[in-house]
Amino acid sequence: MWYWWLATILVWLASAACIVSTLIEMKLGKTGPRGPKLEDFWGAVGFHGATAVLVLWLLGKSLTT
Repeated sequence: MWYWWLATILVWLASAACIVSTLIEMKLGKTGPRGPKLEDFWGAVGFHGATAVLVLWLLGKSLTT
């Protein structure tokens, strides 16, 4: 179905935007007064990992329906 493809693309784009913004914040040191915080970095890693799994599931769903 077309909506599985749309959901896959939207989640992938959202994840990519979050990855880019996280990398920019880490590079500029905008996550804290003394630079990036380690827990913020690992929280972002967990979020991006979860969205990657969701994208793979949505892609599998769109390919099989």
